[in-house]
Amino acid sequence: MDEFFRRRDGDCPGEPPSDTLRSAVRRRGLTAWRLAKISGVNEHVARRFMRQGSRLRSDTFDRLCTALGLILLDPDHEEDPRDRAGGG
Repeated sequence: MDEFFRRRDGDCPGEPPSDTLRSAVRRRGLTAWRLAKISGVNEHVARRFMRQGSRLRSDTFDRLCTALGLILLDPDHEEDPRDRAGGG
């Protein structure tokens, strides 16, 4: 696996963000059609991403993550961005 996707401790390989996103969609039991509907992404793009593991443009990745309520956390930054949402 590419070194870019290794966890900071170096002991255990991490997962590329697109694989994490794909896994989140599967865990929720969403079809490509439903994913497209809730995110506003073209259904063909969602289907290719789920079936073939095709790459996504960054704006499409953002839309899918937002639709699923996913956030990206930086392991080197201690503040959780969800804490800021509460007005703190």
